[in-house]
Amino acid sequence: MKNYMQLILWLMDQEKFPDEKFKPFVDMLPTDLSAFAPFYGEKEWEILEGTWIGSHLKECCENLDNNYRMTQKLAPEIFDHSAEAFKKAFLIY
Repeated sequence: MKNYMQLILWLMDQEKFPDEKFKPFVDMLPTDLSAFAPFYGEKEWEILEGTWIGSHLKECCENLDNNYRMTQKLAPEIFDHSAEAFKKAFLIY
């Protein structure tokens, strides 16, 4: 497993099972991720429709979805996080 995936899994676990020792660090992380493509709404995607950046961002979002599904398959017994939690942890990292 890549080192960044270990951090992503740890961040997701901190959301479900907070450790007081790391609470100050976790509390300073951003919570509003609406400015990032995986959390765009229909309006943002409409603005980007037909542009190079829109195509590139959609491809990045698809890759992120694929990473989520692959992680689920590799460790289904320990990976019980939502796609939204995975995307949030990935973007924060």
